[in-house]
Amino acid sequence: MPENIDMMYRMVLNANFLANQLIAAICLLILCRDFIKRKRGTALIGSVYFFVVVILYYVPFLVDGFAAYSLALAAAFVVFVWLDRRNIKMKIFLFVTFFVIRWTVSSTSGKIRSLLSLAVLNIVSGFFDLSDPAMWRFNFIEVVLSTLLGDAFCGVVLYLLVWKINKMLLYKQENLEWRELLLMIIPSANGMVVYGIFRFYADAYEKEMGISFFQPHIPLDLLWIFCYAVILAVIVSTMTLYQYIRKKREEENRGVMLESQIRDMQAHITEVERLYNGIRGVRHDIKNHIEIIDSLIAQGKADEVKEYSKTLAETVETFDFAIKTGNPVTDVILHEKMETALENGIQFDVDFHYPTDMGVNAFDVSVILSNALSNAIEAARAGGFVKVSSFRNKNAYLITVENSFDGRLEIDAESGLPKTKKSDKKTHGFGLQNIKSVAAKYYGDVLIEQKENKVSLTVMLLSAV
Repeated sequence: MPENIDMMYRMVLNANFLANQLIAAICLLILCRDFIKRKRGTALIGSVYFFVVVILYYVPFLVDGFAAYSLALAAAFVVFVWLDRRNIKMKIFLFVTFFVIRWTVSSTSGKIRSLLSLAVLNIVSGFFDLSDPAMWRFNFIEVVLSTLLGDAFCGVVLYLLVWKINKMLLYKQENLEWRELLLMIIPSANGMVVYGIFRFYADAYEKEMGISFFQPHIPLDLLWIFCYAVILAVIVSTMTLYQYIRKKREEENRGVMLESQIRDMQAHITEVERLYNGIRGVRHDIKNHIEIIDSLIAQGKADEVKEYSKTLAETVETFDFAIKTGNPVTDVILHEKMETALENGIQFDVDFHYPTDMGVNAFDVSVILSNALSNAIEAARAGGFVKVSSFRNKNAYLITVENSFDGRLEIDAESGLPKTKKSDKKTHGFGLQNIKSVAAKYYGDVLIEQKENKVSLTVMLLSAV
């Protein structure tokens, strides 16, 4: 047996520690990557965690491993918040959850490695005397291989859990409410309590019995592995349940928006029916009007003929729109929005033409116009303006809605849509989301930008025609 065998084992233990912390740092930066504006900043988060935990761990008599791990995560959290101050509560949830899953996976890895080593040693001891100094190579290789196996298990499982969390959390940039944070963090908090109890019991056991609590004990180790699996399952299940509730709530909100759009369409249909009935009435009475005019002409009453013709013309004009786009549905929508704007003292300009030969559905265009103009009129105060225009170049069709706006528009990085300052944040914004859905249907996109006191929304639709 070589004289430096103890140093060789210490090297394996140190390499195992560094590998575990490197795995944790990489998984931490992967977890944070989709929750930060500056993606490159995640490298700084992982680096801060790694170097802080290593420095604290190797400084003699400063802190123990648990304290080093906790302080390193705290330092990484501070850097995370410094890089991106949005949605602090979501960041709290991420780091508390990462603390628990990292400890749980690492502990599970240690128990599995311990059980496997025990099984291998029991088998080999039936053929060889493991206490024989000549068996040092086997013992050392067994430690190295079991350590590598444990590190691989830890890395793969921790990565899969981080990947699963990122996949499950659909609303990454949306602010959590405190009750939502409480719901999601309870399983992780319970895991932290279990961890604290576990460490306290392990330290007390070692002081009382004089032996390490982590010595292999098959029934107890299997029980702990089961407990770790339950903790992870509860964390994942809670997040799955939360996301399910959020999706159902969003579907309900979309249903409310759809009902609103259906009511708008019914109002448009009612307006078209009113025009149709009025025009049909005029057509029905046109013969009588002609007879009256002929009678007045025969009587030589030129002034009465002129007055009657003027009244008849005004009656016909009530069944016609000043705005003519090439489609009756968009005519009605623009006419209604113009009346709403003028009633509120807002200038309303139209340079819009419906693409009749492009294969674009009139209902889809009406969704864009109705939602965009409603938002524009709401944002433009009295004395402001709203302008809607369209442009076509081959198979590309652009709809642009501009309006005056005195405030500052903040665009959400994830959705690309403006953030709301309204109290009803859950339902507000579905109009713009519907516009974005229509644009995606035609392989297009939505662009919203602000230049000084003017906001413009441009919707691009593409067609194969």
